[in-house]
Amino acid sequence: MRVIQRSQATDGCANHVDRAARAQVPLHLLVLALLLLIVGPMTILHTPTDIFPNIDIPVLSVIWSYKACPPTKWKSASY
Repeated sequence: MRVIQRSQATDGCANHVDRAARAQVPLHLLVLALLLLIVGPMTILHTPTDIFPNIDIPVLSVIWSYKACPPTKWKSASY
């Protein structure tokens, strides 16, 4: 029984084919990149923008009264 080595069976072409197969980009990554390149700018162009959007910011007001100190004393106080 004769054992055939890989280089003899394929005349050295298998090594070249293996390197070429490893160098290719997987197809799903290529499709994803193209999809992002097409859909990304379309989304940016079709997104509505508003210069002054209505933002409902909560506001808290605190009122404090000092009954023991008259306003004239507060005016003359230095901090």
